Parts: sequence; C-alpha cells; structure tokens
Amino acid sequence: MIKTFVISFTKCQPYCSPDWSIDGQLEYDLLCRSQKDSIISVTGEKCTQHFEQALELCESREVRERLLTMISRLVYHILDEYRLYICDLYSDNELNNDMEQRPWINYKQKRSLLIKIFIKLKEFSKGKQLAEEFEDYQSLIEICDELKDIEQLRTYIEQYGDKFMVVFDEYLRSKSALSVLFQKEYFDLKSVQRYLKSKPEFAWMVDIKNRDYEHASLSTLQLVTETIGKRQTLLAISKFALLASSHNEIRNAEAIKLRLRFIENEENLCQQRLDLLSNLDEGERLKQPLISAKDMIKNLILKKNTSQSLLQRYCSALKILSQMETNPDFDQLRLFIFAQAILVDPLKPIGNSADPLSCNAKTLLSQLFDYIKHENLDKYNIIPSREKLQSSNELISFQNNHDFQEALSAIYSSLLTR
Repeated sequence: MIKTFVISFTKCQPYCSPDWSIDGQLEYDLLCRSQKDSIISVTGEKCTQHFEQALELCESREVRERLLTMISRLVYHILDEYRLYICDLYSDNELNNDMEQRPWINYKQKRSLLIKIFIKLKEFSKGKQLAEEFEDYQSLIEICDELKDIEQLRTYIEQYGDKFMVVFDEYLRSKSALSVLFQKEYFDLKSVQRYLKSKPEFAWMVDIKNRDYEHASLSTLQLVTETIGKRQTLLAISKFALLASSHNEIRNAEAIKLRLRFIENEENLCQQRLDLLSNLDEGERLKQPLISAKDMIKNLILKKNTSQSLLQRYCSALKILSQMETNPDFDQLRLFIFAQAILVDPLKPIGNSADPLSCNAKTLLSQLFDYIKHENLDKYNIIPSREKLQSSNELISFQNNHDFQEALSAIYSSLLTR
C-alpha cells in the first residue's frame, strides 16, 4: 500500500525527492527555490487526486490511518517550505501590483486545496491542526461549520480578530454557506451580528432578532434587487415585519397603514411582472430581471416583449398605473397611455350625428374608459383631465383640429354618466 502511494505521488511531483522510511517518516526537500510557486501550482490538484486514489486502495482501518498520517506530514512539509519561500520572497518587497501579489494568492489557494483534502475525507482533527498551523481561516471556518462547533468558532474570532472576520464575511456570502445565516447559534455571536448589521442586505436579520421590526420592515423595503423573485421575498419580509411592528407600536398605526398599502401595491406590481411572462415557467419567471413599473408600461404600449392584443396591452398598462399613485412619474405615464391610445386609434369626427358617443364607442380610448369602470378603478385619478391630455406633447398636432376637439369633448362628457 505504501509503495503504491509513493509511486503515485512521485509521478505527480517530478521536482520532489521524497524519501520514505519503514514507519512512514517523510523527508521532503523541494528543489529549485525559484520554481516552488509554479511547481505546487501545477501539481497541487494532481496530488489531491493521488491522495484520494491511494486511500481508496486501503485494505484496513490501520493502513488507512497510517497513510493519512503520512499524507498529513507530507502536506505539512509542502506548506512549510512553501510558506518559507513566500516569506523570503516578500521580506524585502511590498505588494504593490497584481504581478507581485500573484505568488501570495497562489499560496493561499494551494494551502486551502491541500488542507481541504482532510475536510473532504471527514478527517477534521488533521485538517484543523494544519489549518491552525498555517492560519488557513477558510478551512477553519468550514471545519467549525461542518462540526457545528460554535464555541471553537467564537475562540477563533477572538484569537484572530479582524483578519479572521474578513474571511468569515466572504464565507457567509458564498452560496454554499447561506444556510449559516439561519442557524440560531450563529446569531449569538456578537461579531456575526456586527457583520450582518454592516451589510444592508443582511441588516434586517439582526433587527428582527432584536425585535426592531419597524426598522427591519423599512430596510428590506429599500433594498435594491435584481430579480422579481428576490423582490417578492423582500416584500414578504417587510410586510411580516411591519405587521409585527403594528402589534407592538400602536402609536404608529397611521404610518403603518400607509406603508402596508405601499407594500401591497408593490406586491401587485410583482404579480403584474410575472403575468407578462406567461410564456415562461414559474421558476424562470422569478429569475427574470426586475424592470421598473415605468418600463413595464412603456414596453406594453410600444408592444415590446408581449403577445397580448392591443386592448389587453393597454388594460395591463392601466392596471399597473393604478398601483403607482405615489410614483413621481404617475402624471407623465397616464398622459402617455391615453395619448398613445388616441394616436394608435384616432377618434372619428362626430359631425351632426344624433348620437355622438356611438361614433367612437369602439375606439381604443372609449374601451379604456369602459375598462376603468368595469374594474372599479378611480377614474378621476387614472384618467387625466381633458385639458392636460389635449395639451400633451404627443397630441400637439391635434390642438387646432376642431373635429378632434369635439369628439374628445363628447367622450369626456360621458364620463359624468358612466
């Protein structure tokens, strides 16, 4: 077994001359100091493959343990030599540019690669010894997380300070470690709470832990998100936190009511976004970019990325507009919708017709008025005044058109009886 391992390792490490004794002692001497960084960079991954292959061939626990001990010593000697090389390299130099930082970055990467052999093999004690010796904080964090050893993690945070927390910050951000944030024991660490509080996307977690529901609701509502699904999730958190806040802070009842209405409007807008993506399955729709309500309306009116009919597109735009009463672009957008409706389906002259309304009953503008009535939308808020609509930039060419003015007046007059 040992011979098999030595042969395997020698094949992947042409610059090394390992000398094994019968009890597994290893004397490791790396030749050509100037080539150390490139040697280990090239062979690190191959070594890990040979380590694993050798362990798979073990016929008993005793042999496996001996081999693990030998591998541990080997990794120690590799990293010790590599560390000395890096220290010598930077003893008289500063890390001023990317080229000078590359050896240090390579060292950290290969250090973790070799130590993580033991994490992968569930040999945490050996991995821990090496990680502590060579201050591989990433590996120490992973071992603590695997073992759910919160006390050891607390000790490392106190021992290594800010340097450790920088790596812990990166670990918490990594996709594989997101579950860490939802483990209760981690919230008990003041350093973790400080980290979470310093990050806008995580600060609400600490607020909820501290029962500051009002601030948690506000902070999640203000977060910028990239996808529809993330926006929906944050809105749900904001809503639940707000309801919890209303239970504890009755004095803010009116402010809570207004914010709740805003959140529900935003939730409706998210649903509108999803409805406009009916050609995709639900999972894909949630991953789509979160475009603004303004862009949604313009895309509908200008027939971008939609298969809806003309009337459906304009009705969808009005439904979105109804959720935007507090939006600063509200007035501009409602003028845009109704002006475009007139441009795409112009009003017909009423002349001396006995029934002026029937002349334009089938036009898009009249159908939109009917839709507003049917959906019980606030017509006085959704529909712009006739004077504003007539003077809009889009309809400037109609300002001196008597037939148009007469037809538009007839339709607006009917609003009083609808």
